[in-house]
Amino acid sequence: MTGKLRFTRYDYDGNTSLSALLQPDGPLCGIYRLEFDDGTEYVGQSVNFLGRFATHRRHQEGRIVAFSFACVALEDLNDLEFKTIHQRETDGARLRNFIGTRSPANGPTLDLVFDKAAQEAWINDDDTSLVLGERANVTAATATQNTRFTRLEKHPDFKAIIQFLADYVEKAIPRPHLTERRFWSVTAYPSTGSPYGRRVAVISINNVEVFMCLENDRKSSNELFWLINVDPSIRLPTMTMLASSISNDYASVGRVRQLFGDKSPFESPQVAYAARSLAMGLLRKGQGMMARYHNPLLADAIFAELERRSKLR
Repeated sequence: MTGKLRFTRYDYDGNTSLSALLQPDGPLCGIYRLEFDDGTEYVGQSVNFLGRFATHRRHQEGRIVAFSFACVALEDLNDLEFKTIHQRETDGARLRNFIGTRSPANGPTLDLVFDKAAQEAWINDDDTSLVLGERANVTAATATQNTRFTRLEKHPDFKAIIQFLADYVEKAIPRPHLTERRFWSVTAYPSTGSPYGRRVAVISINNVEVFMCLENDRKSSNELFWLINVDPSIRLPTMTMLASSISNDYASVGRVRQLFGDKSPFESPQVAYAARSLAMGLLRKGQGMMARYHNPLLADAIFAELERRSKLR
């Protein structure tokens, strides 16, 4: 836990040599926190903090006004860095870190598509509009060109799968027609495995799988259910779900809360808020590796369902 770390904090005016504050021949392997003039922070690890600090001064935007340092054994660096990031985020610090955080302080790429005021309104459910632009009319491929989508279309619960996926896109992803593929992606029958069941379809944001449709992989049953990852800091009511757990499986984001069920999770406003909160933080991280596996035909089916819903309103 970060409470075991003995951080020493130093104010920094930008002129004082760091070696005047820290002993250059002393232990410089440890965890550090940088404080910037805009109120943001950065948490990192280094085996040579003097050298790392100089790198940050050259490449980070803004001015470093203070820093904290704690000596840590080499073998404990990864674990304690992760825990320090999680603790600072829990404490409400606005972190510049992209790895290990749920919502980085700076997300300039998303801000160009979707301004910060609109992002805040989306998280708080003040903006309930379903905006698709011309996306419902765009088709990127045909079914004959995508065997996985063709296989998914033949699934006996195909309609329910599309409805589950559309629920997530509608309730958790802002301006989905603008953020598709670049910020979020959807795949059919991904090759990655799951300890919970056979993955049928998955929505990913950045490098995190945020929503999965699964089926029981026991031969005696092919029951369809879903798994959704949400912000663990949001307090949720007791719900009629199959299960709920805290997972540390995602190194890029830290802890998430995993909910399982077979009815739409968005019947609960609290779950919808927790889903939007995690999704927005991940969107602000920018494009992830999953974009290359995006299935445009499955996305077409989702947007067709969203278009159908918008016409009913």
